[in-house]
Amino acid sequence: MSGIPGATRRSLLLALAVCSILVFPALPGAQARAAGTPALPTDRLQFGLANGPSDLSWMTGSGVSWAYRYQYISGGVNTPGNWETWQDLSLPAGQFALDYVTASHDAGYIPVFSWYEMLQSSPSSGSNESDRDFNNLNDPTTMASYFASFSLLMQRSAQAGGTVIVQVEPDLWGYLQQRARGASAASLPASVASSG
Repeated sequence: MSGIPGATRRSLLLALAVCSILVFPALPGAQARAAGTPALPTDRLQFGLANGPSDLSWMTGSGVSWAYRYQYISGGVNTPGNWETWQDLSLPAGQFALDYVTASHDAGYIPVFSWYEMLQSSPSSGSNESDRDFNNLNDPTTMASYFASFSLLMQRSAQAGGTVIVQVEPDLWGYLQQRARGASAASLPASVASSG
């Protein structure tokens, strides 16, 4: 993050650290699906279930009024078989996410993606998870792939329209907090501008 003013770095890290709730406007062709998409509750606690693409009928047939449907997006952004290829390869990259969001909305669920890509991305060097995350966070090539892949997830989610929740790097923030040892978030470097 060198070259980015301290206040901007702190804001960027804080923004990334918060579980992002994203509500995308419906794009043409997604308007009918978005109209039936459930909204986030404001008056009660609701529950969901980790549910892979092939398990939707179990979830809908369970008799439980689930609100959320969870899917991890993991495996590394610059590795073979990353999430962008989790569908028929004749389809556009990231079609998996669009299909998951659409199927979730059609079934009356709010889709939740746990974006967990830093650790498993290449080169992932270091003696422990904290070091591997931190080294990837400071590798310009890895971070260029990381930002491009995250951008694709946002585009596919927006294409579906409606409410989508993205939990960003659930473990990374604890490791960074330990690494900062009480110092400002601005003390931790990360490849942002240098990644392109």
